[in-house]
Order: sequence, then structure tokens, then C-alpha cells
Amino acid sequence: MALGVVELVTMVVLVATVDEGRRAPPRTRPWRAIALSAWGRDILQQRDVLWLLLVRLLFLGAYNATLIAVGYFRRSHGLSDTDADATVFVATAIVGVSTALAAIPGGRLSDRFGRRPVIWVAGLVAGIGLLGVAIAPTPALAVAAWVPFGIGMGIFLSADWALMADVIPKATAGRYMGILNAGTAMAGPVFIIVAGPVQDLVAAAVSDPAGPRAAMAVAAGFIGLSALALTRVDPRRREEAAP
Repeated sequence: MALGVVELVTMVVLVATVDEGRRAPPRTRPWRAIALSAWGRDILQQRDVLWLLLVRLLFLGAYNATLIAVGYFRRSHGLSDTDADATVFVATAIVGVSTALAAIPGGRLSDRFGRRPVIWVAGLVAGIGLLGVAIAPTPALAVAAWVPFGIGMGIFLSADWALMADVIPKATAGRYMGILNAGTAMAGPVFIIVAGPVQDLVAAAVSDPAGPRAAMAVAAGFIGLSALALTRVDPRRREEAAP
């Protein structure tokens, strides 16, 4: 009930006070054609948007390493269910706080040094954190390794959002923002589809504790692939584009 009230108040404030800026293109087609155009193949002409979609899917896929953190602490460090849950609570809080603290300076740094260099640094920092989790010999060191992971994620989220605003066609920004956020929605399932079988294979071939560690390494690999995909994105600002 309380959450619903907060959402209602937020919606009213948004509608009443926020200036949405430029007007949308005038409607010259039937509503059905407009709705279907969201899935039009013209997106294939926006190569930078497609590469950025892959960048987001991979980088945010790595964020879902937190989903297997309970199994990681249970199997790789031998913690009891209660201790693993408590440790993951602390680790998740650390990731959330460090992500939030890094997001604001991350955006400012991308204004000064460019979007791609800052995102690459974010990937390096987050990747080091994930590799630290993968090889940590103790739960305490594993929890500490979540700090650089959260920092890298915070920097990425702000710099990547700024890059999205730069490269999408401005006349239909809402459509392309929706397409790029599809990468966010698919990031978790894609990571689990890849990391899950790797975890099981390594657990069967090496040892059960090694399985979750391998999954954390997969998450670091996702970030590395994301950095490679980013090389294909032209970071220059786009001019106003026709719908």
C-alpha cells in the first residue's frame, strides 16, 4: 500500500513539473503503423546502437554474478546456509553503496575524458573485482573484492547512459532507449544461460567448490567482451535524425 502511494505521488509530480523538452515528430501514420514501427528493421542501419546494445547486455550481465553469490559462499567457502545468507547481505549492501557513490563522479569523468575511456576504466575496475571474488581464499577477501566491482558498475552506469544519449537518433530517442534497455532485461538470463553450464561442468570436472568460482570468472569474461564490443561504437554525438 505504502509503495503504491509513493509511486502515485511520484507519477503526479513527474507529470505536473517535469518539462520533457523537444516535441515528438508529428503523427503522419496510423497508430497501428506507429506501433509496429518500434520493431522496424531500420534499427539494423544504426550499427553503433546495436554494438552499444551488446555492450550493455554483456556488462550488465556480469552484474548478475550477485545472483549466484549465495551458492558461491556456500560451495566455494563452505559456509552454512545462515552464514552464507548473512555474508551475501553484506556483500550486496557493499555493491549497492559503492555503485551509488561511484555513479556521480563517473558521469563527470566521462564529460571530461570521454565516454569510452571511462567505460573501459570501469570495466577494468569491475573485472578486477570479479576476478578477486573468483580466486579469494577467504570469505572476508571475497567480500572486499565486491568493492571495486561495485565501483566499476557505478562508473559504467553513468558513463554508459551518457553514451546512449550521444549515439541514439534524437528524433526517436524514446524508441531507441527502449531497444537499448532490452539489453538490460536480457542481461540476467543470458548470463545464467552461459555461466550456469560452465559452473556445472567445472564442478563435475574439477571440484564442486571450483564451479561457482568459474562462474565468477565467466562474469569477468563478460566484461572483457563488453570492452571489445565498445571499440565498435562511434562515441561522437549524433545530429537530429529523422524518424
